[in-house]
Amino acid sequence: MTISYQKCGLSDISLIQETGRATYKPYYHQMWDIGGVDWYMERCFGKEVLEIELGDPNIEYLIPRNEHGQVIGILKLLLQQSTPDNS
Repeated sequence: MTISYQKCGLSDISLIQETGRATYKPYYHQMWDIGGVDWYMERCFGKEVLEIELGDPNIEYLIPRNEHGQVIGILKLLLQQSTPDNS
């Protein structure tokens, strides 16, 4: 299987939202109290949140697609992050 990756920008917010919600909510909703999963979806995929993150040069969103162009997931990359101090 050949996988290609689309780097996302501000014009891709609706694609990120749709993909993120479709790949999380159906599979993890049972882990949350009532209303919790909706809060989490807004916290991770709300328009304002994504606008800020897409403007951050340290964060990248990628949409992987199969050889037929079908979206198969979502990747959020933090390009630089300090490691926790375990001392």
